[in-house]
Amino acid sequence: FQVPLLLSTVLRLDTDRSVLRSVASDEHIASKIRRMISVVLKACPDPRLGTRQPQSDYIIYQVCKVLCLLRDSCESNRGGEENLGVNSTMVQVGSLPSNILPEEAVEELYSAVCACAEVSSNELCRQLAYNAAGDSNSFDVIRLAYSLLTLIRSTESLSGSTGREFAAGESQSPDTKAPKLNKWLVAAALKCFFEEQNKDGLWAKGQPIYKNFRRAGRNMGNAFVTPLNTLGSLLCSLPAEDFRPYLGFMERSLAWIENHISVEMITDYCDPETGRCFGKPIRGWCSPHASDDPMPQAWPTAQVLKC
Repeated sequence: FQVPLLLSTVLRLDTDRSVLRSVASDEHIASKIRRMISVVLKACPDPRLGTRQPQSDYIIYQVCKVLCLLRDSCESNRGGEENLGVNSTMVQVGSLPSNILPEEAVEELYSAVCACAEVSSNELCRQLAYNAAGDSNSFDVIRLAYSLLTLIRSTESLSGSTGREFAAGESQSPDTKAPKLNKWLVAAALKCFFEEQNKDGLWAKGQPIYKNFRRAGRNMGNAFVTPLNTLGSLLCSLPAEDFRPYLGFMERSLAWIENHISVEMITDYCDPETGRCFGKPIRGWCSPHASDDPMPQAWPTAQVLKC
């Protein structure tokens, strides 16, 4: 979770890659970035594993975002090598200097994004089938939402791709042709998502962020996705018009936001005679899954503000 989140933050802020190019001469930093990119590539879903993916659908989405940021950078800068003052290898993968790229990056990036599209499409259809069949034990609204988000992001990145050559001079293999986004499938998934909303404006906690909890310190607050994180990501990924039929559902979510602002007093001074304390109030939100910790927390607050 941390690796793709950090990488996507850096890549989105350093759009011209000037910061990453400036630190590439430091081999210690370069090796760290190489390792992070390699970890993300290895964490991409494997279509051969079917339903036995090692990562949750939430983490697959975070991984997909990084892969697509790298791929989008190559496409937007293709042909602009002279302006960037870099070689073609640099333009191929995220406009990054070759010494901070793992060796497998050039070969694996396209296949990794295609794998995200294939696995997310399969899982989305599976979740819609469970829902249509009334199988509430197998259906998971969080998995449905993040499969949809991964499918949207990966097919968006692959759009316009005609496929990939396995050997120089040969035509593109039909198996590598980029999939098109099925608008009917997207509409059905969005409808299903909102129909599963609880009366309080939130959604069931669904699949945990991590599939196992070997480390200590996990709790309900950070083990599951904040529902408003999911809603915010959907709002960012689809046209506003797609949400017109669901304004009443979003009004419920807005009501939850307005009614669940938490306040924590950061005390600077307490008068020993009167017992009165003075300080700064911190306002925000906590995860709805963290009933034992109602104080504002940074991550849920950021997601609520995004939404």
